[in-house]
Amino acid sequence: MPFVTIDAQKCKRDGLCVSDCPSSLFVQPTKDSVPQTIPNAEKMCIDCGHCVAICPHDALTLRDTKPEDLPLVDKKETVNTKSLQHLVRARRSIRQFKDKPVPHETIAELLDIVRWAPSAINLQPVHWLVIETPAETRKMVGMIAEAFIINKMMPDAFVETWKSGKDVFLRGAPHLLIAHAKSDAIGPAVDSSIALSYFEVIAAAYGIGTCWAGVMVIAAGKHAPLLKALNLPEGHQVYGAMMFGYPKYRYRRIPQRKAARISWR
Repeated sequence: MPFVTIDAQKCKRDGLCVSDCPSSLFVQPTKDSVPQTIPNAEKMCIDCGHCVAICPHDALTLRDTKPEDLPLVDKKETVNTKSLQHLVRARRSIRQFKDKPVPHETIAELLDIVRWAPSAINLQPVHWLVIETPAETRKMVGMIAEAFIINKMMPDAFVETWKSGKDVFLRGAPHLLIAHAKSDAIGPAVDSSIALSYFEVIAAAYGIGTCWAGVMVIAAGKHAPLLKALNLPEGHQVYGAMMFGYPKYRYRRIPQRKAARISWR
C-alpha cells in the first residue's frame, strides 16, 4: 500500500499539495491529472502532515492518517492580535512563587500542546523530564549548588546568600522542567529552546509563571552526580530548563524594553 493515497473522486486537481509540500514530493503532470508522488518520496517525507492539512476536499491520506482523523482548524478560536500582543508583553520572568503546586493534569496538558512547537525537519527530538514534587525540586537545587560551589562558578557573596538559606538558583519554584535530547540530533539546543519558549507563553495563558533555569544546564554539564541523578537516556544531554509554578505576586504594569534594533535591506 502506498504511503500516500489520493482519492481521485474527491481531488479537484487544484495542486495545493504539490505547491505546499516542503520536500517537493508531489508532481502534477497536467492540470487535469491527479497529483502523484515522486520516486523514493516515502524516504524523503518528514511527516509534517501539510498535504493532508491543506487539502480542502479531504482527498489525501498520509500513511494511516486520514483527513477525518485530524481536527478542523476552528477560525472562531483564532487568537486576536491585541490579545496575543498583550500576553507576550505582560509575561514576566517569575522568581517568587506561591506554595501551591500546579496540578499534574495541567502540566501534562501544557506539554501536550507544546508537541506542536516547530523542530528541524520535523524530527521532534525534544524529551521532557518534569521534576514535579517540591521535595524533589529542592534536591535538584542542592546538587546545582554543589556544582557551582565545587567548580567555583559563583561569587563569594552569592555563596553566602545560598548558605544563609535562600534559594538563589531555582527561587523556591515548586517545579522544574528539563528539556533533553540526543546529542547527535540536528539542532537539539535550538529545538529545545523553541519548545521551552512555547511552554513559557502557553503557561502564562494558564496563569502559571516561569523563569529560564540556565543554572541547571550549566550544572548538568559540570557535575556528574547531578547528571546521574537526572537519569537521562543514554546519549542524551540537557539543552534547557525552566522553573515554574503559580506566581506569588501579580504585576500591574508592563515595563519598558529597548526599541527593536532592525536593519532593513
